[in-house]
Amino acid sequence: MGDYCENCGCKSDKNDEFCPDCGSPMKSPQKNVKKTNRTIIIALLIVIVLIMAGLVSTMFTSIENSKPKFETCDFGYLTMSVPKGSDFVEYQSIGKGSQNWAIGYSNKGEGDTDLMIVWISTYDGTSIYDYLGRDGDLDIFDGELNTYIVQRKVGGYYVQLTGSELDDLKQMARSIQLK
Repeated sequence: MGDYCENCGCKSDKNDEFCPDCGSPMKSPQKNVKKTNRTIIIALLIVIVLIMAGLVSTMFTSIENSKPKFETCDFGYLTMSVPKGSDFVEYQSIGKGSQNWAIGYSNKGEGDTDLMIVWISTYDGTSIYDYLGRDGDLDIFDGELNTYIVQRKVGGYYVQLTGSELDDLKQMARSIQLK
């Protein structure tokens, strides 16, 4: 099996250093090696791109899956969106039946860190917390221990939500509907 002269196209034996027809130096069969190297490099680049695309897709999927899904919860006086799997239990009430009252609900369900506590009251009880600012009709406070308190006044009620994810708390507070 021979090689072809690049100058005249004559076929020669693979061991010929010069073309038997025109005398031009014969090239070693490195063309095939270069083509093989290029093919390997292209294949490796394709594999790397596919791996990177898979990693990016996995990252976005896990980010999307980490966002809580919400469902509506009835708190007697109002309804609002809460993380799925939440299970609210009344744990404290103050002045029930009087003009100034408050009812606290504790979340015992799976979504307990996103929304841990809901307070519904007829008065503003946030004076003991550090005020962080306002976002539209929401007041935001430092709830300590890596939590926030978001308060929204709806009708004659003050509703306070305590949890770890500020954006989720805002979304939940904005979903409040009076019954």
